[in-house]
Amino acid sequence: MAVDSVNTNRTIEETFPLSGLDCPDCALKVEKAIKKIPGVKEAAVNFTASNLSLKYDSSLSLHDTVFSRVRDFGYDVGTPEELRKSVFRIKGLDCPDCAAKLERKVSGLNGVSQAQLVFETGKLTVEHYEEISLVSDIIKAIEASGYSAELEGVRTATPKKGPFWLSDKRAKTVMVSAIPLMLGGTLQLVSGLTPASILFYITTILIAGYRPARSSISSLRSLIFDMNVLMTFAVIGAAVLGQWAEGATVMFLYAFGTMLEAYTMDKTRHAIHGLLEITPNQATVKVDDGTIKTVPVENLHIGDVVVVKPGERIPVDGKVVQGRSSVDQSAITGESLPATKDPGDEVYAGTLNHEGYIEIAISKLYRNTMLSQIIRLVEDAQARKAPSQQFIDRFSAYYTPIVISAAFAIAIIPPLLGAPFITWFYRALVLLVISCPCALVISTPVSIAAAIGAASRNGVLIKGGSHLEVAGQISSIVFDKTGTLTSGRLEVTDVIPLNGYAEDDIVRITAALESKSEHPVAEAVIAHAKSLGLT
Repeated sequence: MAVDSVNTNRTIEETFPLSGLDCPDCALKVEKAIKKIPGVKEAAVNFTASNLSLKYDSSLSLHDTVFSRVRDFGYDVGTPEELRKSVFRIKGLDCPDCAAKLERKVSGLNGVSQAQLVFETGKLTVEHYEEISLVSDIIKAIEASGYSAELEGVRTATPKKGPFWLSDKRAKTVMVSAIPLMLGGTLQLVSGLTPASILFYITTILIAGYRPARSSISSLRSLIFDMNVLMTFAVIGAAVLGQWAEGATVMFLYAFGTMLEAYTMDKTRHAIHGLLEITPNQATVKVDDGTIKTVPVENLHIGDVVVVKPGERIPVDGKVVQGRSSVDQSAITGESLPATKDPGDEVYAGTLNHEGYIEIAISKLYRNTMLSQIIRLVEDAQARKAPSQQFIDRFSAYYTPIVISAAFAIAIIPPLLGAPFITWFYRALVLLVISCPCALVISTPVSIAAAIGAASRNGVLIKGGSHLEVAGQISSIVFDKTGTLTSGRLEVTDVIPLNGYAEDDIVRITAALESKSEHPVAEAVIAHAKSLGLT
């Protein structure tokens, strides 16, 4: 998880992660509700990146209000169970006693699990629950003590998640709510609609409908009419009419649909961030006395010299200062063949060193590497919606109020003219159920996110939905790299013997010389020798 904080004059800008977003319409209603909070100047929910960017008046403490509003809709800010480790560089410390007092003060902040301040280096390490204590709160507390603090990025290991069906709350809800629905349906088939079967149906409605009902209450408070309001009204109406089986089934299917949406986004949302996993968590650093030690990449500084052995990935961006090798940098440049690297040449984090030993002087911290910047650019570009997404957003803003108004008119006007109330009330409920815009609203964003995610897993980075849509209008494509349309693997096609040597002898000797190398040319020669049956 990451929180970026900028404090300029009286405006604070912060970005923090959201969890539980399963449709763009949900993201839009959360954004609208937060914008209505007094003191909030700007709010933008990025559905694809699943985060909230906020600008608000620095004189106000809005975290509790904003977080509470988000939770009212049934979503989480960050993940409460996970600790974030933030590192600050403190300036102005002049005595160990002052450092101890500051350490105790930060340790006592709400949401801080542990704080450790090293006086000699001015390095403060804080473990805190991000949803309770944001980085900006910690910096404010430090500044209030008369010191200045600068945040250093810290790379935290992403906890391993279990299967979606066992780790996601919505999936658990669907599986649990399915049990009483099946029991109620079975009992009704055997004995008819009995109080016991009704009790099972009510159980399904309460379990599957808790999140939609909670979200609809928050939506109505903010005068926002969304699909959760539609479904809640429909199920309440079904219960009033005694249609318990229909109400339970509708609510279960709605919960099942949102779970499928969440499953789709769970697979695609993190596809681009998965590229970061190719970057090592640790680096081998060459110390002044000539020894080497292994340190986390977040502890590296510009100018440090890291050692990269054959077959290892390069941990950070830098320049080669010693050694010579070939580096597979297809993840950055798209070039299929390794590039030869000599002293003075630039290398990039996440690229693979092939056969040579090299030493690299760091030129960028790990959070500013070329790969990190590319991922940030793609993520920011996704916030700029494609034309089709903009149309869907505008459509959904008017669609739901119109449907609710139409259903209300169907339920009220005909009975006023003498028609049976129950019949037309039932028809109004049918309209509410069949008019749920979930599929329409989520179709475009999920398609775009899935396409960008699939492309990134195959080494193609697309900077947002607008660029993806433009690709559909392309009639001609020009390719300039080997490996784009081909496999990019070298093969021996011809052997031309000279000076009386036999072809088999040349291949055997060359393969023997290349047998210890991992270079693509060497692999091609060795493969050719094997194909000829040579040892």
